[in-house]
Amino acid sequence: MSPHDGVVKRNLIDSPEAATGTKLAANDNLPGFEDKRAVGAMAGGMSVRWVDGQLMKGMPHLKLGPRRVRFDMEEVRAWLKQKYATQRHGPALKETAKAKPAA
Repeated sequence: MSPHDGVVKRNLIDSPEAATGTKLAANDNLPGFEDKRAVGAMAGGMSVRWVDGQLMKGMPHLKLGPRRVRFDMEEVRAWLKQKYATQRHGPALKETAKAKPAA
């Protein structure tokens, strides 16, 4: 056993990878992936709790550890449009005015 073995083992135990079981450090960012706060802001200022509720409904996400969840914003936008875009109850007022024939 060399004197460097203890240093390596100590660094592995103290690293974020050892705590989360992932190879990404806690402060590393994945390009194109955001956290719950960014998803809530993109959805019109919704809370983290609202995002948690959407996760239960099937919002696409990437789980990096027991407490680390990241979202591909393009997939989230597509999912939100599919899930909530059909709730519109009719055309906008400007569109109805254009549809009427001129007298």
